[in-house]
Amino acid sequence: MAIFISQEAYKFGVIDPDPQTLNSVSIGVNMRWPACSVFTMGQGTKGIEMVETVLPQLVITEIDLPDIDGYEVIRRIRLFSDVPIIVLSTHQDEMAVVKALELGADDYVVKPPNTLALLSRIQAVMRRYAGYSARHEDLPPFTAGSLVIDFAARQLFVDGEYVHVTPLEYRILCRLVRNEGRVVAIDALRRRFSDGENVTSPETLRKSMCTLRQKLGECPDNGLIINERGIGYRFVGPNHLSPQNDEIPLIR
Repeated sequence: MAIFISQEAYKFGVIDPDPQTLNSVSIGVNMRWPACSVFTMGQGTKGIEMVETVLPQLVITEIDLPDIDGYEVIRRIRLFSDVPIIVLSTHQDEMAVVKALELGADDYVVKPPNTLALLSRIQAVMRRYAGYSARHEDLPPFTAGSLVIDFAARQLFVDGEYVHVTPLEYRILCRLVRNEGRVVAIDALRRRFSDGENVTSPETLRKSMCTLRQKLGECPDNGLIINERGIGYRFVGPNHLSPQNDEIPLIR
């Protein structure tokens, strides 16, 4: 794959209070990839809302923001999305870079950036992410009773009906399905696939798991996700159900 970003209508989100930065990044992206749409926000909280609503393929954020800092932006985005994040900041110290990367950023660029270098970094991050996504898109749909997971489309169906799930709920379900029949530890479910960092709080995981199980509970195949209290969760497909008890209730 020589060039990942083509003329497709990709969406980028840029969070920065500096109008000049927003303008220069937008111009650079649109000159390199004319079909891309760039969505900009000057505040962290508004930027997070933009990411949730627009679902961009890439996010660029500054550390210094007027409401919350960029570290908090990264942390909150990682609660619901694995979208690639590049930090574009005036902070040059090593600890700022380390902190951003540990929270889940994929790259760190110091202002003012060389435009061509920034665009190359964007393409490199997107290429890595595309490789990760492609490994999942190659998988055939997974079926367990009336539950179907379309990995290529990243969609979930129950009884033939589309069921909306958040990126975090989808990630949790995929991790459980890949380990069907085995207990997945709580800490393992909290980690992102890309770097293994714990970016999901226990409370967020619990709430997301509860919501996910309710969505799966709308189908007659009750008991697909079992709570092994204090240890983790286990996905139990129909082939793993006991002959004496083919309807294992959810442990709430």
